[in-house]
Amino acid sequence: MKKCSKCKEEKAFTCFYKDGGTKDGYNYQCKDCRRQTEKAYAEKNPEKVKEKNRRYHEEHREEILERKREWRQTEHGKKICRKNSSDWKKKNRWKNEAHGAVERAINKGELVRPSECSICGATSRIEGHHEDYNDKLNVVWLCNTCHAEANRLRQESGKEEEQLSLWLEAERFKNSEEELERKKQEKIERRRARDRDNYHKDPEKFLARNQKYRQGKVATPEGREEKRKKALEYYHENSERLNAKARERYAKKMNKE
Repeated sequence: MKKCSKCKEEKAFTCFYKDGGTKDGYNYQCKDCRRQTEKAYAEKNPEKVKEKNRRYHEEHREEILERKREWRQTEHGKKICRKNSSDWKKKNRWKNEAHGAVERAINKGELVRPSECSICGATSRIEGHHEDYNDKLNVVWLCNTCHAEANRLRQESGKEEEQLSLWLEAERFKNSEEELERKKQEKIERRRARDRDNYHKDPEKFLARNQKYRQGKVATPEGREEKRKKALEYYHENSERLNAKARERYAKKMNKE
């Protein structure tokens, strides 16, 4: 047992943080009191705490990254990462759309991911940084450290709120009746152009297919739905016989094995 120097309560050693500078190897304050002290100090001296944390992360960067990698491989870490990723995508759909556009462009060969950061020249993981998320394929290739700094500067400049408002306005227009009607007409025009191309390639085949379509021999959405209903009716009427046949086939298969 050990007595806390702040709350004066005796607690087990597990309630104290380890401290190499004390005789018994544990801090003078219990964990609860220590957290309160650190919180009060951080509120009074935010700049000092920020600078201290920055120096610590720079000095122990590889060690911190290794701990994070190990944590992400645990079941709890995987669960938390999946939840955080899902929450972020729902909250930042406009950013996620831009990231998806960049990945698709890379897969198609429209964009090429370089091997070096365009600022510091680091060869670690290279990411695409968007100065404007509405301009989806205009990216600057940065390492993880430079990318984080660039994101911080963009947020502080206030550009992100402006970009979000423009994206919301575009989304509202995209779902408007005029835009939906325009897309519908575009779809009709594409279908007509495709039919014209097919007709010029092979007129006989095109006309034969159209004739079958008119006679109902080519599958249509209505025809598929009618066929599905008939199949369900047939199954309900003959379910016992069909299930018996299925059991027989399964039994024969197991006997052969």
